[in-house]
Amino acid sequence: MKQRAAVDPAQTPILQIMIPILLENVLRCLMGTVNVLLMSFVSDGAVGAIGIANQYISLAQSIVSSITLGAVVCVTQAIGMGNMRRAGELSTVALGLNVFFGLFFGGVFLTLSGPLLSIMSLEGAERLQALHYMRIVGGGYLITSMSMVFCNLLRVFGQTKMPLVVNILQNALNTVGTYLVILPLKAFFPDPVSGVAWANLSAQFIGAVAALCFMLRIRTGIRLKYLFPFPWKDVRLALSLGVPNSLDGIAYSAGQLVTTSFISGLGTFVVTAKVYVQNIVQYSYQLGMSAGQTGQIMVGYRLGEEKYEEMHKLQKRVTWLALLTNMAFSLVCILFRRPLLSLFTQDERILTLAMAIICVDFFVEIGRAMNNTICGCMRGVGDVKFTMVINLASAWLISVGLSYVLGIWAGWGLIGIWIAFAVDENTRGLILLTRWRSDRWVAGAKKRLQSIAGKAQ
Repeated sequence: MKQRAAVDPAQTPILQIMIPILLENVLRCLMGTVNVLLMSFVSDGAVGAIGIANQYISLAQSIVSSITLGAVVCVTQAIGMGNMRRAGELSTVALGLNVFFGLFFGGVFLTLSGPLLSIMSLEGAERLQALHYMRIVGGGYLITSMSMVFCNLLRVFGQTKMPLVVNILQNALNTVGTYLVILPLKAFFPDPVSGVAWANLSAQFIGAVAALCFMLRIRTGIRLKYLFPFPWKDVRLALSLGVPNSLDGIAYSAGQLVTTSFISGLGTFVVTAKVYVQNIVQYSYQLGMSAGQTGQIMVGYRLGEEKYEEMHKLQKRVTWLALLTNMAFSLVCILFRRPLLSLFTQDERILTLAMAIICVDFFVEIGRAMNNTICGCMRGVGDVKFTMVINLASAWLISVGLSYVLGIWAGWGLIGIWIAFAVDENTRGLILLTRWRSDRWVAGAKKRLQSIAGKAQ
């Protein structure tokens, strides 16, 4: 018999979910910005080295988070149906998948960081710094993976403040640790990049432990007994959503790696300009991205309740919110681009190039607003195969292909590559909007609900 939790997560107000997610995302960005800002005291080359290493780590994170998403979407739909036992079974599957992939990617980074970096045009000290960073932060990827799944599950069970506390803790520890190894204790860390990596991993470890403690305080229904006999049916159900999302993430991140290889061939100062710009403009789309993540959770709940009209209203609200905020914050970045960039560097070549890129990025943020919110809603209903096809095609034909044509072949450099990013984001956004409005995803969503409800009645 179906039982609802004493506090029904599906009835959580939208702002109660979105505001903590927004603060989480901002804090996560802040952790990266603090690392880059403090590393700029070491050298611009060190900043570029960490930026390239993080491209690979981001690729792994994209894969694991997408697979986690498959299980988490099923959990939200089970909660919407009021079937808390199924929510507990699917949460256990999510936890098991993250342990497996966390160990897998940790092993990859420990053993294959050298060959992976050989793809990039890094030499000398910068290559060695990137290698150390990848082996430490990437090698401990199980920690990152566990923190991710704990926070995702806390969020869908209505505990939105707890992941925020975890992120505040991680940011504080990371900031203090990074500051200590670069400035007051630099004599004890002849390789400051390794020191930053250890500070980052230590902060993530303590954050993961805190998230686990929070998990133990709430009723998620997670039981190890659900893994015996092994729940192949639930794993396939989660992977049916997670694998297309993962391929989507792989396509995007791999495309970013290819375009980064284009950029690295243009010179170290161009790579560094890209890293600085990304650390500024990422704040432009945080509210829009948070609206999309909220939409994914709320749409999953509404699908479980079979409230289709409410789902369409929710999509419109979050998309308009993302569009308006992305554009507003992007304009602020344009107006204050020189003082913002001057926090990182005084190199006039980097400043001139980066200021031009921030202006072009305004058009990137318009398309990104649609992608973040509509993709979130489509993932919430499980329409992931369509998004995978569109994102794969756009990532390689437009983002990578046009980046090469404009940036390398036409000689426009980083500006041409950023124009390609804008065309990619806006093209995908318009196609996904058309798909959502067509309601062609409804039949598949209803079929998946039957699969979720079928095991436990």
